[in-house]
Amino acid sequence: MAQSAGGGQLFIPLRKLLLKIPCKLPNFLEIKKPTLGSYESGRAEPKYADLIKIAHFFAIEIDELLKEDL
Repeated sequence: MAQSAGGGQLFIPLRKLLLKIPCKLPNFLEIKKPTLGSYESGRAEPKYADLIKIAHFFAIEIDELLKEDL
């Protein structure tokens, strides 16, 4: 998996876009908050199924999530 897929650099800007509304990303992904924190910090990488859910949550294409510098 590409380095950018780790999540830390990807999730934080996306989540900042949602600061004005309650972010329920861990519930949407059906993961625990510490797991999301691990994704954000780069200590863990999301499973492929979670990447699909993340792309859906933020209404972006999965290739944008993996390739683009958000």
